[in-house]
Amino acid sequence: MKSAELVVPERLPTYWKAKVALSDAPRPQLFWAYTQSLGLKDVRFQCEKKLRARQSIRLIVQAIHNGQRQQLQLQGQVSSVVLLSCGTLYGIEMTLSHTRHEDQEFIWRYLNERQNMKLSYSHYA
Repeated sequence: MKSAELVVPERLPTYWKAKVALSDAPRPQLFWAYTQSLGLKDVRFQCEKKLRARQSIRLIVQAIHNGQRQQLQLQGQVSSVVLLSCGTLYGIEMTLSHTRHEDQEFIWRYLNERQNMKLSYSHYA
């Protein structure tokens, strides 16, 4: 019998505090944000600042999982921006271009453990 391969989902919901730093600004400008979902290749978040598509940004995420806190330093480009129904926040999708090795490991562990938890609880349904 073949052992099941570990399949990590593309993206899972998160709700962590974050700060958006504009890369093209002469002085660092920081804006508050909250993550909506996180994956190994992209992240979705909401922010009051309207960003442009293909704008380079840095997202500093205050992540917590299993009692372990980690500050994730994610760099990438804005893929899409939509105005949310509240009228004051923007939903932003960012494609990751650079992530530190330890941050990638944290994200992978988070996705893997959340997926395993989801699978184990689905046996009771």
